[in-house]
Amino acid sequence: MSLPDKVVPKTAVILPLIILTISSGAVFGFGMNKVRDFDFDWRILETENFDIYYYEDEEFIIEFVAEVAEEAYEQAKEKLEFEPKSVVPLIIYKSRREMEQTNILDTIGEEIGGFAEIMHRRVVLPYSGSQEEFAKTLTHEITHIFTFDMFFANFGSLLAGSIISPPMWAMEGIPEYVSEHWTPEGIQTLRDAVINDNLYHLEDLENFYYLPPWDIYLAYQLGHSAMDYMAETYGSDAVATFLREMRRVHTRSADEALKHAFNIGLDEFNEDWQLWLKRKYLPDIAEKDTLKEYSNRLTSYEELKDGISYFRPSFSASGDLIACMSNRGRFVDILLINSSDGTIFENLTEGWAYKKYDYFVYSGSGVDFSADSNFVTFAAKKGTRDRIFIVDVIKRKIVRRLDIPYSDLESPAFSPDGRYIAFSGLEGQYRDIYIYDLTTGKTTRLTDDPESDTYPDWSPDGEWIVFQSESIDGTHLKMISADGSTEKQLTFTPEVEDTSPSFSPDGKEIIFVSTRNTSIKNIFTYDLTTHMVTQRSNLLVGAEDPKYSPHGDMVAYSGIEKGLYQICVLDTPLPVFYEPVLEQAPEGGVVTPLHPLTTSEEVAEETRKYGIKLTTDYVASSFSYTTGGVFRNYTEIALSDMLSNHRFAFLFDLTSVSSFEDIDAAFQYFNLSHRFNYGVTLLTWRDYYRINERRYWERLSGADFYFAYPFSRTMRVEIVPFSYLRKYDFIDEPTEMTRYLLGADFSFVRDTALWGYYHPTSGSRMQFTVEQTIPVAEDFLYYTDLVLDARKYIYLSQRNSIATRLVLGTSLGRDPQHYYLGGGFSLRGYPFNAFYGSRFFLANVELRFPIIDAIFTSIPGFAIGGFRGLFFFDIGSAWSPVDDGGVKWSGGEKFDFWDTEGGFHLVHAKASFGTGLRWALGYFDLRIDWAWTTDFQSINKKPYVHFTIGPEF
Repeated sequence: MSLPDKVVPKTAVILPLIILTISSGAVFGFGMNKVRDFDFDWRILETENFDIYYYEDEEFIIEFVAEVAEEAYEQAKEKLEFEPKSVVPLIIYKSRREMEQTNILDTIGEEIGGFAEIMHRRVVLPYSGSQEEFAKTLTHEITHIFTFDMFFANFGSLLAGSIISPPMWAMEGIPEYVSEHWTPEGIQTLRDAVINDNLYHLEDLENFYYLPPWDIYLAYQLGHSAMDYMAETYGSDAVATFLREMRRVHTRSADEALKHAFNIGLDEFNEDWQLWLKRKYLPDIAEKDTLKEYSNRLTSYEELKDGISYFRPSFSASGDLIACMSNRGRFVDILLINSSDGTIFENLTEGWAYKKYDYFVYSGSGVDFSADSNFVTFAAKKGTRDRIFIVDVIKRKIVRRLDIPYSDLESPAFSPDGRYIAFSGLEGQYRDIYIYDLTTGKTTRLTDDPESDTYPDWSPDGEWIVFQSESIDGTHLKMISADGSTEKQLTFTPEVEDTSPSFSPDGKEIIFVSTRNTSIKNIFTYDLTTHMVTQRSNLLVGAEDPKYSPHGDMVAYSGIEKGLYQICVLDTPLPVFYEPVLEQAPEGGVVTPLHPLTTSEEVAEETRKYGIKLTTDYVASSFSYTTGGVFRNYTEIALSDMLSNHRFAFLFDLTSVSSFEDIDAAFQYFNLSHRFNYGVTLLTWRDYYRINERRYWERLSGADFYFAYPFSRTMRVEIVPFSYLRKYDFIDEPTEMTRYLLGADFSFVRDTALWGYYHPTSGSRMQFTVEQTIPVAEDFLYYTDLVLDARKYIYLSQRNSIATRLVLGTSLGRDPQHYYLGGGFSLRGYPFNAFYGSRFFLANVELRFPIIDAIFTSIPGFAIGGFRGLFFFDIGSAWSPVDDGGVKWSGGEKFDFWDTEGGFHLVHAKASFGTGLRWALGYFDLRIDWAWTTDFQSINKKPYVHFTIGPEF
């Protein structure tokens, strides 16, 4: 039988939509997926200060990890004069790609080399094949645990820290200072900022979130240099003294801490520190070249303002085109540019991210042209592994994808005859050079040693491959025959980085970059006959990835200017700086190698199997409100195990509780330890509805079970069987009704959205859901719901985007359900839930733009930010078929979308346009919209004002 017209037994599909979620981001609704193809069998090694979590495939590394971790602990303890109160969990993965499968962070991209997590005080790190890089990164992350314990010793201080916390320049500068991790890239970035007068006042670095994305790396280096200056000026214990004083200041004020520690305020300290930096780097202006002075910069000066970089150049066979990588769009893509003036010929991979692959591997050499220029090759992540792609340049089509069974692939390079591709890959503890035969599909390992080998390049005759190799005393150049029978070390200078090698077209020399003679990277050449090394540039900032053109008449490289990489070219012969130097092996011809990593049986036997132990992840609140609706608070208490595979959550809404019956609560459990995810939700939850003048509460009580299988990072299927009891309580009339539901939701979800600070700015989202109930008795509802929610985000620039949404649905069966439209979350310009019916559609278009990024207050570390604006257009309606026995349209009429009598105008479809403001205020995302309704023939002169609290779509 059909339900009476006055009873509306459907939870609103259009917002406000209550979705109870665990923080995984992949449970219900939208969100990208964690695709796991490896079942990690975790064990724990206990040391004096660490619990080291590892799995069988990386047992070789744990003794090395234990040694490095304890050394890092003592180093941080000595420099900071402090130590954590409890043992530090240290979770190690064998490679970057396996770390990306962790559930501890929702999303891990190419740029994350490890992280420290504040709630569990845990460190998560992959082993990349480089022992030195691993040790420095581990020291950095362990130091974070020290600072977490200093300032967030308990839950109360953690909550307080979400509002007032130590300045980020100190929190990130201190780990860099402790690890003494000055890379050439860091020094280049710092020197570039000094020379181009791009030094931030430390007060403006209280929070990095309001910086342009391209200046965040600079902010780390500024924090590091401020700590170095502090130690140099006020003594080796100055940083520890500064931290102690900042702990005592309730506002975490760096200004107050500096006054107490050194009798100097932040402004004066900032002035002295910047003067110190200028004295250190400005004298170089008289002696060194800018990019413009040394070469011809191809990429646009105007694009520097938009944060656009170009890097990893590779010449075509004619030398007329250069393939390079660029972040000119929302994703890193491969561009073909003219080698004479930088004109963009084509974006070769536009629109491929999250479709043909997830994202590029832009470490190593990046991209390489084949000898005939018909193809380019690059490495990119697809699924859970890196793959090597070959693209037909003319057809703009991927013609081969090499699924090579090694981790962290990078630097693919074509052989001159096009038959082979050399590349670098991680297998076990070794990063080595391999070649892949495109004819037979056979992979051959050329190097097999503990040194980290990468960046291969072929000699013009195809007989040799040059590469860079990390040893115990620096990074040097080596050369190996294509059959692997002969290996030679070319450079030997200790304590320098010789990197990015490439052969000249005649095969007589190798061009590369090196930190010799300076702390930054300059261009050098190595003569294969005389073994002489010659410096070919003397740049103010630095160079990367030099390549000769096929005719040898030009060299292209990427240089840094204003924090961004730019492609530059210069004619040959290259200039000479300083006298050439003979490269020769040390006395006795012995080069100290790195030692293989092994773990003794005694250490392995001391480990124990991982067991689940729950701790609190967070306590968080969110709020929602729309004009005409009710104010709601969602409080979540989340718990998980150390690996975040088992998630528990308790959720409450306590804003409208006047009796025990008013309590809204839910319990959830999800198991995310495998590719196939499952979970359960128990809930009793109310929603408020207002249909015209009739108001009622609907309570949903029962359980559902969640099963999901991700096909890829962006696509998954979900099945949610459910059993609920529904109770309707009308506020202004003594009417109650109870109904039962038994059925399941079947959903297909695709999400390629890439987020900005507050909402998605590019990509798309789509969810198609079928809900089917089973009428096991007369009072069980029987219906079929079909709902499509499609969203598209159009990237305009780093700070502007267009957001679109189309949602439509229908409810069929004996008891068709109703959908609701109207209000600040759906169809603006109309009251909350003004329209309802068993069919609906809604389309929204918004132009989103920033207004004020941040207003810094007098409270240290506290800024008010996130002021954004938008222009919007909405159109939609809800109705029911004439023969369903219920309402037709909200007025009881037959639904007509539009009419042309008297001119085209909307009838029962409703539209509005307007403008809005958004303000991110702590836990609140405040929204106000002014909407003018229109039927395309006239416009309502008075706007309807919506005040809402909640996120954007």
